[in-house]
Amino acid sequence: KLTSIAFNDMNPLPMKLLQNRRAAHLERLHAEIKELENLRKAYKAEHVQCKDKELDTLASEDEEEV
Repeated sequence: KLTSIAFNDMNPLPMKLLQNRRAAHLERLHAEIKELENLRKAYKAEHVQCKDKELDTLASEDEEEV
């Protein structure tokens, strides 16, 4: 009976509450990960464009020297 009271009646962290909090945090975490992935892709695309412009500039300078 004492075990029942301790784990059912007096339990400050019931399993249902823990599962709900875990689900909420997981959802927020997945949203943050998705946002970071989008930022990473945008940065990578911008970096590639910047490299292409740099290569074009270098190629133009080489053509002028010849």
